[in-house]
Amino acid sequence: MAHRLADELLKDILAPPLLVSDALFCNTDDVSPFSRVDSSASDVLLVCKRWMRVATPCLYETVVIRSTAQAHALRAALTRNPQFGTYVRRFRIENTYATYLNTKIIATMPNIRELVLPIGVMAADRPTDLYALVANPKIEHFLVVNYRSRGSNVTRRKLLSKAIDAVATWKSLKRVTSSENSWKKLGDKFWDALAVCRTLHTVQIACRWLPTQMHYRRILTNVSLKQLVFVTRAYFSPLFGFDMEQWRNATGNDTCCISIKQPLSTLLLSSYAESEARQAGASEVASAVIASPNPFWKPMASADLETRINIWTRILMFGVENAVGHTRFRVRHSSSWINYERVEVNVAQNTVLLSKELSVATIRAVSQHLAPSTGRIMRTFCSMMKRDPALRRVPQTLRMTHVNTDDDLVQAMLELLQELESAVFQGAWMGQLESIKWLTAISPSVGHSLRRLELELPKPTVWTRQTGEVAKGVTLDPIAVFGGLEALQELVWSGEPLYFSEATIPKNMKGLRRLKKLQITKGHQSLFMFLSQIPLPALEEFVLTQAAKRAHKFIQNHGAVIRKFTAPSATTQEYFDSLSQLEELKLSDDNSTQFFSSIRCLSVTKLILMWPTSGSNWIGRYSSSFGFLLARKASFPNLREIWLPGRHIWPTTERDEKKNIWIPHSESLASVNIALKDANGWAWRQRLKIE
Repeated sequence: MAHRLADELLKDILAPPLLVSDALFCNTDDVSPFSRVDSSASDVLLVCKRWMRVATPCLYETVVIRSTAQAHALRAALTRNPQFGTYVRRFRIENTYATYLNTKIIATMPNIRELVLPIGVMAADRPTDLYALVANPKIEHFLVVNYRSRGSNVTRRKLLSKAIDAVATWKSLKRVTSSENSWKKLGDKFWDALAVCRTLHTVQIACRWLPTQMHYRRILTNVSLKQLVFVTRAYFSPLFGFDMEQWRNATGNDTCCISIKQPLSTLLLSSYAESEARQAGASEVASAVIASPNPFWKPMASADLETRINIWTRILMFGVENAVGHTRFRVRHSSSWINYERVEVNVAQNTVLLSKELSVATIRAVSQHLAPSTGRIMRTFCSMMKRDPALRRVPQTLRMTHVNTDDDLVQAMLELLQELESAVFQGAWMGQLESIKWLTAISPSVGHSLRRLELELPKPTVWTRQTGEVAKGVTLDPIAVFGGLEALQELVWSGEPLYFSEATIPKNMKGLRRLKKLQITKGHQSLFMFLSQIPLPALEEFVLTQAAKRAHKFIQNHGAVIRKFTAPSATTQEYFDSLSQLEELKLSDDNSTQFFSSIRCLSVTKLILMWPTSGSNWIGRYSSSFGFLLARKASFPNLREIWLPGRHIWPTTERDEKKNIWIPHSESLASVNIALKDANGWAWRQRLKIE
């Protein structure tokens, strides 16, 4: 059917896979985003001659040059077909390649509208190609990056001088973008040249700290400038105490705005004029809603108090959530039930003082994540839940670390929590080890909602040193501990002093039926015996970091459903014979390279090596393992991926590629259809080379 389509329709179909997004092309980070590209969309041109003819203009619309091989290929293409140069609209070059991109080749690309110019040239370079690029009078968007040198040199100053002279010839310049490590190196003369450019309307500067007025006051004299954007760090967010209005008043100009980059979102604070326009538009929409006969619409003021509190609680849950995990502005308090790693306390301290309505909503919002540190705090929060029954449904996570309290108080608090989803108990309690018997209260209290349970108790030697008593274990009823955990999906267990008595498993037991991940760091033999007797139909992942001998019976009974397995040391072939559906195998640091010479696993498709990448002879460990896999490929016939999650191993520049030790291993493994991937899941893709 494709041969019946007109060329215009076929071009619209083939254009999307060849498109380079603006966010990717205009990226000015310290590391080039194109260093991580692992595929080529230009393969669509190889389908047939007609597709190549129709899609070639789309392919050459954006050109990115970051290696000598690419520069050589571009010169060869434009030498044979000079008309291809007229298709180029966006040109990104990340180094100087004057040997291949001479003035004659640059002249074949007269329609460049967006140019990314690297100013990190060395003193020995002769960047005649960069001189020719900045001389193009049709530039509309000019981007400056700096990937190499930090200091100044004669070649850089000459290149900047050429760019300053070219600004006056750019009759269509609209935008200028500068990276974080290059905007100061442009010099005052460059900003003076932009100040007199009457077509410029947007300037974007990436900077670690907000610059003072002295740095950019030259730009503010440009009457055509509509927006000056500073892309800066999260320290200047209002959540960290930054006063935007005070900073605006100091600038003396309303065109300034800040784009604050945060880990999970981007907060844009635009100019006063845009803000007023949005507020005007919002009021018009609100008035239209009020006038409309919508039977489901109800004014906030007409709602009852509990409804308003619930609405404000849901809003504040997002407002007080701390996505960063830590902040330098937080003041820690030891007398609160709040988990300070998950809540922005500064925001909560402001909203709790606004009104009684917002005070109740704020207390509910910050109570999503609990981390009581003392028994007195637990009693206080229990009394608050008794006074406000709606507060019982709010807590979602509970973390208790080295809490000095008694058994009854922990049980009383668990009985009040109604919708708890995650519970973490770490460390020891003061007094007798028998105080851990409150574990039997988890199942009947929050077993219907608890999805993750983590228990970590100290070793018996640590317990003896803290309490001064002889270490001894506690025997618990496994049915009382696990029988009611019907919603549990992840169990992390490190409780060596805990023993479990022999129990008859009831037929209607619902506990652990939904368990998907089981991780046991330290567990008594009685724990494995109990788990081997109960059905675990949803189990997918088993993480074992202690001696594998204790889990022998467990793996025999449940190995058929396990798809992900973390193998400890001394794991024998007998275990893998029971893991018939195993797809992902993770090896910890205590596994030696001889593991591959003695193990045979037919179903594994993904191998994860949690080995160090430093120390003595660390690369020899990887080389020996890869050698075993290549020599004994029949032992892992379905293996397709090997992951190294400890680091980023692939080079980002052409110079690093020559020194990289992982590329030869990647190529040898690729010969047997095994991909070597780093922490981000990226595999090495061979770049274009000059023969």
